[in-house]
Amino acid sequence: MIRRPHWQRVETISGHNINGPWDMTAVEDEDAFVLFVTNVLNGTVAANGNTVNGGTVARLVFAVPESGSPHLIESVVIASDFPERTDPAVLVIGLTGVAFDRETSDLLVADSLDNRIAAIPNALTRAHSAGMGRTNSSGGALW
Repeated sequence: MIRRPHWQRVETISGHNINGPWDMTAVEDEDAFVLFVTNVLNGTVAANGNTVNGGTVARLVFAVPESGSPHLIESVVIASDFPERTDPAVLVIGLTGVAFDRETSDLLVADSLDNRIAAIPNALTRAHSAGMGRTNSSGGALW
């Protein structure tokens, strides 16, 4: 595990497949960490409340040197085409609630508009988008 005595922000990242970040989770090992970021601003504002299928999940891989700051070494969109829309009560409805399953290597993402949990297979290693992934659970039931 990466052990740093006093974590503090050292850089703000923009671009690199980040557009309207809404939720995030991280996976770490000895000399690197991965951030999975959900994005919900891919066309939502221009759609004026209508649903657009532009939600994405980006994987950002960072190297952590023995000394100095972590640095970005890879950015890939690993899931795409999720429904999203603006909403006056909650700002945006889209992808949220992200978790990594170490046992299966799936990234689990709450697809709020379709009322399901999507599983993105091989999330740490995939080289391209899995689209909307496969349905892990739906309709309120989790298994």
